[in-house]
Amino acid sequence: MKSIQITVLIALTMMFLGGCALLNRHDDWDMMENNRQPSSEEIEMHSKRIRSAIEYRDLVPGMSMHEVRAAWGDPADVETAGYNDSGNQKWVYYTGFSSPWSTSPVKIVYFESGQVAGWETVQK
Repeated sequence: MKSIQITVLIALTMMFLGGCALLNRHDDWDMMENNRQPSSEEIEMHSKRIRSAIEYRDLVPGMSMHEVRAAWGDPADVETAGYNDSGNQKWVYYTGFSSPWSTSPVKIVYFESGQVAGWETVQK
């Protein structure tokens, strides 16, 4: 009886470890896919989009904090998630003559690792 339990335990352990190895390989493959080096044409096209966005006071995913400041100016409020140097922040811009106490819409920019991950306009 004890040998059957040990055999089952070994089989379950092997299945678990095999599954973990597959997950790790899958995660590594996803990481390589998402972190591939962009081509020079992709870099140039992205740079043109950013320059155009700054000119028209608009945002583009992937913009740096410096580029957002060039487009929209300094934020009225900054919230940091995690460590200060992580680049994970939320910037708040009050529209028009609005303030933290008014009911005017607020523009919010979300950064992950120092780059624009998204933005929204929120009606207070």
